[in-house]
Amino acid sequence: MGEKGGFDERHAYDPKASPISGEALHPLTAGLYIDDKEAREPNGDVFYGYLRFTASDRVTSVTSSGTVEQVARWFGPENKQCSQGVYELEGNAISFAVTSSSGTVLYNGTVGPGALTLRLDSRSLINGHRAHRTYHFAQADFPD
Repeated sequence: MGEKGGFDERHAYDPKASPISGEALHPLTAGLYIDDKEAREPNGDVFYGYLRFTASDRVTSVTSSGTVEQVARWFGPENKQCSQGVYELEGNAISFAVTSSSGTVLYNGTVGPGALTLRLDSRSLINGHRAHRTYHFAQADFPD
């Protein structure tokens, strides 16, 4: 995947570089979560789903053909063109809804060990599409 987008081992979370507290199962905020399944357009373009979480319980969602580095430059709660929402946690269960100008998508699932993966079921209120996806955490540098 690498250069075109998607999960790239170069961005894999290194627990020695930034230890994770065993107390909370909050999603990690020092990077992005990347959908493990690509969406391919008829013209050959490949897109991935990205999620970004903040410490203030906000979540942002977007689909992009960009790499982690490219997406991190503009992807966040301040970008109103991305889908936005608030997440809720109970143990390792997570749920949220993200809304854009097109409509809302509902998510629920689990936060994996060390918060390195999210297993999520989604249901679009826009077109009824349902999916089960695994998102992997990738460290990213965000602009100040």
